[in-house]
Amino acid sequence: MNRLISCPYCGMNCRIKVVKKLSHPYRFDSPSLPDIPNESGKRCFFGNNIIKPSLTKDRIRYPLKASERGSFIRTSWDDAIREAVVRLAEHSENPESMMFIGGMELSNESAYVFQKLARLLGTNNIDNTAFDQKISVLEVVEANAYGLWRKYSEIPHNDLIVLWGINPAESAPLLLRWVMLAKSQGAKVVLIDPHKTKTIKLSDKMLRPYPGTDWALALGVLNEIISREPDRGALFPRDSLNIIELYPLNEVSRITGIPNAELESFVDVLLTSESGTIIWGPGAAMGINSKVTVRNIISLAGILNFGIIPFARWGNSQGVLDMGLLPNYLPGYTGYDSAERFERLWKTWELPREEGKSISDAITDEISLFYIADCSGLSLIPGIENALEKAEFVIVQDSYFSEVAEFADLILPAATFIESDGSITNSERRIQWSERIKRPPGEAKPHWAILSKIGEKLKLGFSYSTPEEVLHEISTVVAGYERAAPRILKRTPEGVFVGNNTGADLKLSAGYGKDVKGKVAIFVHQFRSFWKWELPEKLDSALISPEDASEIGIRNEGHIRIKSGKWDFKVRARVSQTVLPGTVRIPWKSIFRKALSLESLKMCECEVEGVRDGEDIH
Repeated sequence: MNRLISCPYCGMNCRIKVVKKLSHPYRFDSPSLPDIPNESGKRCFFGNNIIKPSLTKDRIRYPLKASERGSFIRTSWDDAIREAVVRLAEHSENPESMMFIGGMELSNESAYVFQKLARLLGTNNIDNTAFDQKISVLEVVEANAYGLWRKYSEIPHNDLIVLWGINPAESAPLLLRWVMLAKSQGAKVVLIDPHKTKTIKLSDKMLRPYPGTDWALALGVLNEIISREPDRGALFPRDSLNIIELYPLNEVSRITGIPNAELESFVDVLLTSESGTIIWGPGAAMGINSKVTVRNIISLAGILNFGIIPFARWGNSQGVLDMGLLPNYLPGYTGYDSAERFERLWKTWELPREEGKSISDAITDEISLFYIADCSGLSLIPGIENALEKAEFVIVQDSYFSEVAEFADLILPAATFIESDGSITNSERRIQWSERIKRPPGEAKPHWAILSKIGEKLKLGFSYSTPEEVLHEISTVVAGYERAAPRILKRTPEGVFVGNNTGADLKLSAGYGKDVKGKVAIFVHQFRSFWKWELPEKLDSALISPEDASEIGIRNEGHIRIKSGKWDFKVRARVSQTVLPGTVRIPWKSIFRKALSLESLKMCECEVEGVRDGEDIH
């Protein structure tokens, strides 16, 4: 066996050549291709261990039916499909009672068939768990900023790289290689992050805004740029200019905690750059005020004519968005007022035109049936457990047992990404075909195949035999995917790029966020497996700044009490110079869900105080 795959760990989707001979272990080689995401075919730790997650003991191998909550008995595929079809048919009489949630590890083909199933059943109640990328991409769509999107290979041709809320040294080493190549050719690197990460070793300048104030940093920079070069303000509508004018650098310095001189120096660097790229990640797109932060970053790039790369932290985040796992868009970000071509292709009289419910809506509204395809990240969502517990029926289609699977009435075993052929779209919007390198365990099947069988039994007018058949349909109807037809994509190992709306006029805007009061807890998601979401309950220690430790009267390895909303707990604290005063950095714990929102899954406001030895916290 000699096959080419894309690593689904992060938004790079690095290409890996897999060689397998009988009785020999898998061997991973660097593909000899000139233009691929991973420069020179290099791989990181995660790519080198790509097989391991699929070999864990907690794989779902057979269809299962709940006997009671959390307990399951094995059933046949025929019975499982029959049960799913009956339940979906019953609830389709009231389509608004159903909710379809897709994970960020679905292939493009699986995501496409999933949303097609939902919409032909009469509902736009469709959403995904690519939380950070969803916020970023929808802001790009709103601003018509496709033309600013850059390729990884274009990074070295810039003289300035701004890394905003992203730590590639630890989370995306192959992205870091492109940045290092740019730096070796004379580019400057500016890092914007409240926490001192390993990426600081590469940066020429670092700005440390207080968490949740990045929106103000971008506004202040916009204000100063327009003050120096007024003609650049012509790109904004009057209402946005009114907002920008309210945030001169001295006011922004007060909000963010960044000295005024550092802000002025940053503006100098931006205005002297001839070509730059802003790359942002979860720190910008999953924090407090994330939507307005991303909007202002895009506007900053727009008036400077810089490139942008909204970097996805996990899997096929970009692809599932392109495929329409959204309550307000059809595939290709097509509005419901332009649904006719989908209706013709899908041979239906009329698709639902009303905007559907998002995950946050589904948590608060009455949903009687949930269909979840790939649970990646769903356990992070505040309120999801209550919503699933109240539902009449929950279908979980996944590769691994998880907290979410415990609420299932029916579990359908799915193949992982490397156990099925399919396409994937990375954060530079490169579409690549990835080949299956191992068989799924037990009776697990590819996501698209399970969904196709259900659609066939429901007589919805579709049935697919191969993922290539699905991709062919995608290439005929999804804007930007015209060049991704199977005959082209499978013969283009370096992949093809999404190409829609690159000539559209920019629609820049600016906004302001809410005030951040008190201290902020920044959560670190630590996982045992590489792209399988796990939420460890053991809370080892938190990081706190020397200034805060002195203020509350504790020493290194002392204990602190952290309170936010309904949770309150004690934890050992380590004093660290890497932490910004006013913040505490904590490994994830499931009780944190109570204090979070879908717009801010990475941080929340909190109170911190010292704890005397022997004091008990419940």
